[in-house]
Amino acid sequence: MPFLSIPGLEFAYSQSSKNLRGVIMGVFLAMSGCGMFLSNALISIVSSLASDWYPENINTGSLESFFFLISGLMLLDCVIFLVLAFRYKYVLAENDLSEVEVTKSETPKGEESKLV
Repeated sequence: MPFLSIPGLEFAYSQSSKNLRGVIMGVFLAMSGCGMFLSNALISIVSSLASDWYPENINTGSLESFFFLISGLMLLDCVIFLVLAFRYKYVLAENDLSEVEVTKSETPKGEESKLV
């Protein structure tokens, strides 16, 4: 989780307006906490409904069923993420625009078509 927080926070910071950056950081961290809470709730629900999926002694149950449930939920999450990612319109920050201008001004004539 800590390794995913850094790019997530950077993306949230770069894509929010200056007035809402603190709110966005708070919402991002609150959603991380809610995700941890929901994972604990999922373990409690599964252990109460299907005690052989998540038993007290892991050597006696079928823990692979629980892992298949988690894998299915992650696959669903991945599909939702891909749909949202393809529909997202990236917002250029002010410093990104200045880098583009510097790159264009330093390019020799005739090579402007090579800029991506």
